[in-house]
Amino acid sequence: MKQASLEYRSFRSGNGYFSEPHVIEAMMYEDSLSWWANHGVSALLLQQLAYKLLTQPTSSSCCERNWSTYSLIHNIKRNNLATSRAEDLVFVHYNLRLLSRKKEKYINGPSKYWNVGGDRFDIDETTNDLTSFQ
Repeated sequence: MKQASLEYRSFRSGNGYFSEPHVIEAMMYEDSLSWWANHGVSALLLQQLAYKLLTQPTSSSCCERNWSTYSLIHNIKRNNLATSRAEDLVFVHYNLRLLSRKKEKYINGPSKYWNVGGDRFDIDETTNDLTSFQ
């Protein structure tokens, strides 16, 4: 913990390697993850932390999907379900859904357009063109 604080102080104040002009200039044009890969060697703990933080998905769609499934299972009629039981049911439901994606009927059947775009995060205007996914 102490080492991480020292590394952060050095980074924040621009001391040592972080004060070199090419390092400061690289902050302007490199994306964060590649900057930490190229210039974070002098602060290994901060570099590891940056990798963990910067590789996290920036979308809440996974959480929203989970909450939606939870609301199907735990509602006013099923209010007496224990929390652990509801969590187990959500886990089973979600994994069954993932397994069903592998079936031929899902891939080529009438439901093949349900997952247009899937879990991709680089969706653009062409995603609505369903003919490109056939």
